[in-house]
Amino acid sequence: MRKKSNLAKGEAGLVLVYVTIIVAVTALVLVPLLRFTYTGHQSVRIREERMLELYAADAGIEDAMYQIKNEDKIDGIKNLGYGSNEIFNPGTPDGWNDRAMDVTVEKVWIPAALGVAEPTQGTDYSDTLVMVGLFTNVELAAAEDDFESGNWVGGTGWVGDWVPTGSAGIGSGTDAHLGNYYLKFEGSDGNAKRKGNLTSFYVPRLRFYANAGSFEATDTAKVSVSTDGSSWTTLMTWGQGNDTGFYEFYDIPLTSYGNSSEFWVAFNATLASASGSVAWDDFEGGGWSGGGGWNGPWSH
Repeated sequence: MRKKSNLAKGEAGLVLVYVTIIVAVTALVLVPLLRFTYTGHQSVRIREERMLELYAADAGIEDAMYQIKNEDKIDGIKNLGYGSNEIFNPGTPDGWNDRAMDVTVEKVWIPAALGVAEPTQGTDYSDTLVMVGLFTNVELAAAEDDFESGNWVGGTGWVGDWVPTGSAGIGSGTDAHLGNYYLKFEGSDGNAKRKGNLTSFYVPRLRFYANAGSFEATDTAKVSVSTDGSSWTTLMTWGQGNDTGFYEFYDIPLTSYGNSSEFWVAFNATLASASGSVAWDDFEGGGWSGGGGWNGPWSH
């Protein structure tokens, strides 16, 4: 019996040690855990507050922008006098996102740091200010005509109709590049011109498809442009040697004619005969690939 009593007393001491260790470990783990939880909660609240403030500020700016854009359309906004004041208070109401807001718009001439005086009407600053950033090129046709109308008044964007003279005509059939109609020349002194307007087109280009074939030594064709319909500048000339007999695409820069209020384009040809674009073969070569103007040899 004495041995059992002594054993019980020894075990009681061990339990106390275990309890002390568990309490110490729990204190070491629980206190940082509670602190981490509290800090995380505070961080979430701060982020939420800042997000609400950001939304409120963005709403105030959007409201000010709306008022500026619609100043001339809404009497209530017009009376605020943004156009005549250097500093503009749009009067954005408080309480958006439960925040008090004070939005003020101030006119600032940004290039002032470059030594450029504030703008006055009629002043050109193009030699002082330089635009930088990302640009997107948008191509728009000032005028076009595919001759699918079958006459001289088709197309869009022109100031007047085509003015044809001599052998200039409108052909039809399979000789067209696309569709059924095309501008053609079959004899001497053919000419077709038309007037357009390049206002607000600062980097214009002339684009077209052309087919010259079986030219004789004296045959020529050309495309010309003018700003008055009288004095012409030749942009492209075809003659014997570059008469491929196939349609080719041409893209000619017209930068020097940009923003011209009057612009003319003319196509003309001087051909020795109406057969200037017809293939021929007299078989004097003794083979199947003679003649001129053909796209390949005879099939036999």
